[in-house]
Formats: sequence, C-alpha cells, structure tokens
Amino acid sequence: MSLSNDLNASLPSPTEATAEANGTQERRPRGPKRKWTGWSYFHYHKEKSISFCNKCNYSNRGRNTTTLQNHLRRSHEDEYANFATAVRQGREEEADGSEYTATRTLTAGLESKMDDLVARFFALPNISLNAVESAEFKRLMAAASPGYNVKSRQTVTNRIIQFATTAHRDLKARLQAAKSFSVGIDIWTAPGMSKSYLAMTAHFYDEQDEKLRHTLVDIWRQSLEEKRQGMP
Repeated sequence: MSLSNDLNASLPSPTEATAEANGTQERRPRGPKRKWTGWSYFHYHKEKSISFCNKCNYSNRGRNTTTLQNHLRRSHEDEYANFATAVRQGREEEADGSEYTATRTLTAGLESKMDDLVARFFALPNISLNAVESAEFKRLMAAASPGYNVKSRQTVTNRIIQFATTAHRDLKARLQAAKSFSVGIDIWTAPGMSKSYLAMTAHFYDEQDEKLRHTLVDIWRQSLEEKRQGMP
C-alpha cells in the first residue's frame, strides 16, 4: 500500500468530519445510570416534587441527594452508617468490575426479627460488641440480608438489656410457680487472684413446660480491693 493510501485510510471521511464538527457524531453507548443508594431511606412524590424521609416527618422540595444525605447524617446515625457502607461497597464492586445491585428495603417485621437475632448473637459469651460496627460484619449482613440496617453498638446493647430484663421476669415467675427448688453455689477466682466470683443456680421442675430446669440466678463479682476493705 502506498503512502497516500495510508494517509487516506487514517483520515475521517467527509461525512464523519461534518458530524464531528456539528457535534452529531455517534457516541459510545454508556451503561445504565445508577440509582442513588440513599433512596432506600427516602421516597419522592413526583406530583408534589417533594422528597420524604421514610424514618421521620422530614421533607424537602426536589430530590437533591446532597441535602437528603445531610439529613440522614444529622438525624439518623444508624441509617447513615449503613448508607456509607453501601456506598463504599458499591465503589469496591465497581473497582472489581462487578455489577451494581440496588439495596432492597426489608419490612418492619423482618427487620425487627433481624434485630433480635443480631442482639442474641452478640449476647453470647466471648463475642465482642465492637464487632457490630465493623466494616466486615456490615459486609456480611449486606450479603446475607440485603437491605438490613445494622444498628449501632448502643442500640444492640439496649436490646440485650431488654432481653435480660424479660428473662429475669420470666425466671422469677417460674420460680414462684414451682412447688420447690434447690439452690447451688459456685465460687471461683480470676487468674492472678485479682477478682473473685460467686454464682447461684436454681434447679426445679417447670410445671408449665413439664421439664427439669437448671438456670443461673445471678453472679456476684468482688475485686481484690473490695475484699481488702471488707477484712477486719
């Protein structure tokens, strides 16, 4: 092929040159526009041109996502934390070339059940409550139950206390209904003799469930300093 043919092949045709000059040249198709992650917490009324918060009575004219995001950050700490995690996760998926998936919203009943399950999990021994606010746990919950709002450590703690209060009330009622019960005492010390513990257990026949029950009534802890002050 001659040099003139090479030049002609590299130059745009008159039609292409005209289209480019007029701005009508066919552009490369873009991917679908992503839905803003925050719409899981708001809804937009098209006729009124107003955005409403799903968690409170807040409303704002238009659908400016920055304004809505600021409201979420100021007024709903748990939801904003989950929003930020979802945004970060979406960016990571983009970096990995994975497809973006919009977050769905759980029903109130299902979200409450998930709250109970999470609280019961962190009430288990040797499970740190700090993990509930970790990015790893939030990623796990996002994969296991998309749309679930992971609550803050304080919220989970309050739910555990509610469980403990209910369990204590139920145990008291069952012990009062029992015809008789026996009590066991156990005493032990922590390594280094820094703290000592005393536990009381109750053993009784539960007439309601027709089962033999073995339950912990309470645990008392005493530090070494308290033991010294109690010595004559």
